[in-house]
Amino acid sequence: MPICWWKVFVLRSWHDWVSATTCCAGQSEAGLLRAITGYGSDGQFAHKAGHDLNYIAYSGVLDQLAAHDGVHIAPNLQLADLLGGALATVMEMLAALWHVARGGEGRCLNVSMTHAMHAHNVMTHIALANDDHASTRAGAGLLNGGVPCYDVYRTKDERFIAVGARWNCEVLADLVRSLCEAIGRPQWGARHWSPGQAIGGADAAQLGVLIRERTRDEWVALLEPLDCCVAPVLTPAEAAVHPLLLAEHSAPQQDLTRLAFVVDEHVLAAHHIG
Repeated sequence: MPICWWKVFVLRSWHDWVSATTCCAGQSEAGLLRAITGYGSDGQFAHKAGHDLNYIAYSGVLDQLAAHDGVHIAPNLQLADLLGGALATVMEMLAALWHVARGGEGRCLNVSMTHAMHAHNVMTHIALANDDHASTRAGAGLLNGGVPCYDVYRTKDERFIAVGARWNCEVLADLVRSLCEAIGRPQWGARHWSPGQAIGGADAAQLGVLIRERTRDEWVALLEPLDCCVAPVLTPAEAAVHPLLLAEHSAPQQDLTRLAFVVDEHVLAAHHIG
């Protein structure tokens, strides 16, 4: 059964959803209707206005974007729009297209950016399922600053480095030991930061003080060659010219933009969308 048409709607009200589903009526059984909403197409929030920050606030994600003092941030990255909306839409569209291409019926699909973000908040779901609400607080869990080997640290020049040397297998255990030896604290590699051990500890404060003794670039020069999961926190301008993102295999931005338009034209032609 050929896929003859598909539409994606960005909905601002329940009336938009009614109009969209009406548009679906009478079309081919292989059609796909995909709608993106802020809070879902039904329920008490269906008519409610919102933006990205509101969606991540209701989803519980914004609560997790906090420093050790508990102060939340407004991220300059549209998490709900991109992850909860765009990526979730692409994933569901691909699954539906796969289904239709193999003879299945068309679908009317609806994604709520708030609900999608809530589903992606995996670590908190695990914590709550284990009756471990405390670990969802900033600085109290394995991935939110509760262990010294997985946190962000301020350096001597008021810049930052990200230490992601969490010990969860023997390979990473070697990396942790390399890090501890490089910073002059080999004893830390054998007594902390491993599965099953307590969150926190005096080592976290000591590591913060130690990292303040050098600049960000000095730490990078020392630790990056050791491949021990330490990275500089780059500004967008620094990231844009970093060798990692300028590597030979990375496509130039202008080519990516051109490719997007080319793909869009082929999609429109293939699915008779005008």
